[in-house]
Amino acid sequence: MDVIRPICQLLNVECSGIENFEALMALGNLASLGESTRKRILNEKDFVMQVENYMFEEHRLIRRAAVQCFTNLCSSELQVERCEGKNDKVKYVVLLCGDDEDAEVVKAAAGALAMLTSRSNKICQKVFDVRKKGRNSFFGACFGKAFAAKFVAFFFLSEHSVDGLPAEPVGQHRPGDRPAGLRGGAQPDVLRAVGGGAPG
Repeated sequence: MDVIRPICQLLNVECSGIENFEALMALGNLASLGESTRKRILNEKDFVMQVENYMFEEHRLIRRAAVQCFTNLCSSELQVERCEGKNDKVKYVVLLCGDDEDAEVVKAAAGALAMLTSRSNKICQKVFDVRKKGRNSFFGACFGKAFAAKFVAFFFLSEHSVDGLPAEPVGQHRPGDRPAGLRGGAQPDVLRAVGGGAPG
């Protein structure tokens, strides 16, 4: 029985924030199971774009779950190919490395870059292009020494693990395991459905 599509259908602005959050955690867990499962998720192109939209959701826990899901998909060659294309996916992951609100988002984003750059020279060039274009701007200031230290640390970890990948997928959760503050059947006021997405 295919469980991926029903879960993906919860990535919808008509669903509650808690449903969005649980769906993203479930997909992140499934993405850690193996390449066949990752391909199955990535073949749902509209839903993968929704995951990427949620990476810029205002609510911290939804944003974190989305970035962790994206990162677990980065061990797939299909995801590498997607990020090599003519798009700003790599740029937005670099942006997330400068998140000053949630260290877990920074860890996941840096891990995604480490995996992607270890597999693709094109993506390496994209990272350097982002840094070069923003060197004398506010964007550049955000990704100076602090960004370099975070990225190099995660790149080192990825290069010294099995097959060039981190030893464990990020953001794995047990069924029903919610962060503190999100328990209970009713949707908390602060956890809302997404109204916007990633730029571009």
